[in-house]
Amino acid sequence: MALSPRVCPAQKSNSVDEPRPEVLATFPICNDGDFLIVPVRFKGDEYHFAVDTGSLLSVYDIAFKEHLQSLHDYMNVDTGYGRVNAELFSELDISLLEATPSPLGGLSLKTGKPALCFDLRSVRVASGLKIYGVIGMSFLRTHPVSIDNDKALMAFLSYPIHDKRPYITISYDNKSGLPYTEMQVRGIGARRFLLDTGHSATISGRLGDQDFDLLRRRDPNGHVRRYDHATVNMDVALAFRGEPTSSVILRAHMGSNVNIIGLGFLKRFNTTMDFETRRLYIEKSKMFTVKDVDENRGFTLISRDARIVVSRVGPDSPASDAGLAAGDVLLRVDDVDLSAMRLFAVYSLIGKAEKPIWITVLRGDRRFSVIVNRARELTERESTGR
Repeated sequence: MALSPRVCPAQKSNSVDEPRPEVLATFPICNDGDFLIVPVRFKGDEYHFAVDTGSLLSVYDIAFKEHLQSLHDYMNVDTGYGRVNAELFSELDISLLEATPSPLGGLSLKTGKPALCFDLRSVRVASGLKIYGVIGMSFLRTHPVSIDNDKALMAFLSYPIHDKRPYITISYDNKSGLPYTEMQVRGIGARRFLLDTGHSATISGRLGDQDFDLLRRRDPNGHVRRYDHATVNMDVALAFRGEPTSSVILRAHMGSNVNIIGLGFLKRFNTTMDFETRRLYIEKSKMFTVKDVDENRGFTLISRDARIVVSRVGPDSPASDAGLAAGDVLLRVDDVDLSAMRLFAVYSLIGKAEKPIWITVLRGDRRFSVIVNRARELTERESTGR
């Protein structure tokens, strides 16, 4: 049966006196596709938590374990950084910490649901951010979230929501309980995508193995290439009369059939996620026409001791040809000093470069520079006009 996305039109107001939702807490955010980070308070100390619609439960780092009580269970949890062993505890009394404190005090994150506890060190290393917890769907299903990328602000709202913008319907997966929405992918049609604000990247998201292989076989515009990337145009469920977004890049979700749209895609819009009524209100942001950044030149980076370090170099890749090696510390890209840059910003800088780049590295006591080309598949495709 052919599927077609269902977009509901903007709402008509029945009364000029309809109440506006109360803004419970507001936070500045990076609107470039990086993590949504909010400060929280626990026992007088401040920590940073990520807002993640791709996590069913909230998560605490093991730094909180000494304060946790009532161990409920043990389980294995699949994360974007591999499978981890986690413990399930009763929640802690943690509250959001606004820059301008509310007279009512911080918004409590307690929901009555259990929370996971495991070591988030791999998240901190991979992201370069001091993330010590995750705010998951157990909290978000009861608090609408507004993301205004034009103003670089995120807010938690109260009910009821009276939003006049068009909305896309949210559904919940029967097995995982996580939120999905339907999108059109040119070349393969309508597909379900996990709505995952924990997917931080310069690209829009991922295609599961099955859909990626289907797109590869059809390859309508020569857009599927090596390094497991696919560049496709993805319609936002016809919300804007079928106008496609610009140069959406989806990476193969290796070993999974789950499709994901993350912050790299959502940055193109101003949204309100109303999980209770299953509505994703949406309108174009000023970044609607911003293209995804394909940072892949055959190496990956991590943040270690406040330095940007090469964690892996792919075989037969531009980085390998240039002589980069795991453990190299990146100092400069062309004439840009990296010493004060976020890991995410470094990836973006590398991806936006349209030509070979000079990378200055430190290997042991030796400092030297190499030229790293763009992926050969990109150059060949563009030079032949495909």
